[in-house]
Amino acid sequence: MSSRYPGRSWRARRALQPGPPPMEAVAALRAVPAMLAVGMRDTALLPEYVIPSFKLSYPDAPVVEIPGAGHFPTEDAPETLLALLELFLQTTPART
Repeated sequence: MSSRYPGRSWRARRALQPGPPPMEAVAALRAVPAMLAVGMRDTALLPEYVIPSFKLSYPDAPVVEIPGAGHFPTEDAPETLLALLELFLQTTPART
């Protein structure tokens, strides 16, 4: 029997296939601390769609709206984004 992915385990092959991820992968991902910093002038990933989608996956995670930033807050508001990341990292418990 030939395989499209020779030498790979079932889990590795499953990860390469399209479709929804296994529920244990979703649960593990939701256990990872997350924060969304969204540029409110983003015209590529519209905040009115991105924010609700993010909140479905991470209902308790912070969402920070950056009013003057577009798709690239690292360029549009680097000081704001850096301060947000520093605060998030300082206030988020370390995972063991």
